[in-house]
Amino acid sequence: MKNIFSFFFLIAIGSLFSEQLPTMLNHEKGVEIVVNNRILAIVDNKPITVLDLMKRMDMLFFQQYPEYASSKIARYQFYLSAWKGVLKQVVNEELILSEVEESKMMPITVGDIRQEMETRFGPNIIGNLDSIGLSVEDARKMIKDEIAIRRVMMSFSSKGLKEATPTVLKNAYKEYIKEHQTPASWTYQVITIRNPESEKSAEAASVISSLLQEKQVPLSELVSSFRQEHPQFASTTILISEDMSHTEEQLSPAYKEVLTSMTSDSFSQPFEHKGRKDQKINYRIFYVKEATPASVPPFEEVAATIREQIISNVMERESATYLDKIRRRHAIEEEEIVKAISSDFTPFALQQGK
Repeated sequence: MKNIFSFFFLIAIGSLFSEQLPTMLNHEKGVEIVVNNRILAIVDNKPITVLDLMKRMDMLFFQQYPEYASSKIARYQFYLSAWKGVLKQVVNEELILSEVEESKMMPITVGDIRQEMETRFGPNIIGNLDSIGLSVEDARKMIKDEIAIRRVMMSFSSKGLKEATPTVLKNAYKEYIKEHQTPASWTYQVITIRNPESEKSAEAASVISSLLQEKQVPLSELVSSFRQEHPQFASTTILISEDMSHTEEQLSPAYKEVLTSMTSDSFSQPFEHKGRKDQKINYRIFYVKEATPASVPPFEEVAATIREQIISNVMERESATYLDKIRRRHAIEEEEIVKAISSDFTPFALQQGK
């Protein structure tokens, strides 16, 4: 379920796994990350600095890419790609936490924090925190804040539960199947019959249709049987295509008109077809190996997924409304946060050690 308050997201981190990264990691020795620390924003009289963001990103980095935990170059690349987005998230979270603290709600126990720490960092908590340069105190504080924010988010779920009524579910299902319908499809072959004389083409097509449907001549023996039994059509050409598979949307109107009425293991009646180049009339017969009708997932199979999505959408809507309200109260505009920082400001840099 999407949490718009969480800073645990990946923002434009393609550079982390870019083609250049493996080469850069070969030059890891002696590299240090220089932090240009400064205050980036102030929320409820609390300054948010570059170091604050770095601590948040360190925890995120460890969770997502523990294999790069010791790589300063990889971490630097991550810092550069994520810091602006994380700044916005941190501001949002501090706004929420200021409301939580003011209302003195949702007590968080030491046990809650310990359990989350063990889930996040495993049994070797101190060792893993040391690997990313994060103190136990800082980690506990961030975990506590996350739990508080998560509980605020969950407080909006009750409204989502009320809105997920049977009628709303049914209407959402109608929209769902529009995007999740499996279209009808056919695996088929095309038999093309040509003769310099149009009437001869029509006659030959009728004979071939009879061989296939009445005498049930196998398609693999069609040409030889036709030649042996009907030498009068010596100038007639018979072409049998390879297997083709198409959905309804992929078919031309002419093909769709014929195929939509056919079932598996069946032949169509001969129909006229005008050649694109010579504009001559020839005839075609379809052999459908397999016809798969359009289908949609049954309501019972997807109802839980749809219900969860409805609740998630309500939570996101209510969360956004709540956040907008407290932003106005604190006179903070999200987009203005980054705009207020000089465009040439670089919070991190790589430096080769001596």
